[in-house]
Amino acid sequence: MTWRSCGSLRFTSVQLDPGARLLDSVQWHALRESAPALVILGLDGSVVTPVGPVGPGEMAVVPPSVDIVGGAGGGSFGLLVRRELSAARLGAGWRNRPLLTWEDKYQARIGDLVALGAAAAGIDRGTAYFVETPADEGGVPMHVHRVLRNVVFVAGPPDRQVGFAIGMRSRAEPAFSMPIHGGDVVIVGAGVLHNLVACRGEPLRFFVYNDSVSDYENVATSDYHVEFRIPHSALTRLARETRGPVCIDVS
Repeated sequence: MTWRSCGSLRFTSVQLDPGARLLDSVQWHALRESAPALVILGLDGSVVTPVGPVGPGEMAVVPPSVDIVGGAGGGSFGLLVRRELSAARLGAGWRNRPLLTWEDKYQARIGDLVALGAAAAGIDRGTAYFVETPADEGGVPMHVHRVLRNVVFVAGPPDRQVGFAIGMRSRAEPAFSMPIHGGDVVIVGAGVLHNLVACRGEPLRFFVYNDSVSDYENVATSDYHVEFRIPHSALTRLARETRGPVCIDVS
């Protein structure tokens, strides 16, 4: 996947073979000089960073001068450039806490990310978190964010479908369903009805990275609003045209 943008955020999805180095990537050299910090989101396998290995559901924040190397079995990860972060203020890294059950607004389990050592400026639990949704049973609960824009990084193997990205502009228009694989990135704009659902009887896991903060544990004020549920039979199914990681903009 090539570099993409959402506001001031630059991001991509990367796959590294065992022992392969991120600094050998031509795509990375173009941004390295202007990037004060890298955010690493583990999606599948593992990669080795200066703060330790990062696996699925784990996150690290590192200066741009360090190298990221594919683990013993290789690994895939989301890579974000945060220009507003200062590398000098970064902590040792981030890991997610045990998943918290969050069903008041949305049936999911949330992994709260916490700093190891000094906190990384500009990132807190309302900015980035790991989500696990149960295997799909029944209809799809469509929800909307009135202010937030999400960039979602899908965990799991890149060669296998793990779920569906679903979106619709309004109740009056049909909803579409796109197959998603591990390593895919889904962009969700404010005001867009959407959801990500699992398939194959397995939970779906993904990182959510917001362009503004929303405290998901505050049910009254969090910018997650479940509107209605639609049956799978009402979805317009779209075909996937490529095997590698893709970026899907449901806006």
